Amino acid sequence: MIHIKESLQRLGKIKAYVIGLLVIMFAAGSAVTPTSVSAAVQLGTQVMPLSYGG
Repeated sequence: MIHIKESLQRLGKIKAYVIGLLVIMFAAGSAVTPTSVSAAVQLGTQVMPLSYGG
């Protein structure tokens, strides 16, 4: 009976760690969004094509 109780306590701790890691990964993933990347490109700039050897 004691082993079952200890196992459930360990399972609860593992579940808490997994949930915590998922929250951290989601927060880190949402920090880099396409809107923040596209915001680095300024309006009014032109893209100039490059040609090699031609």
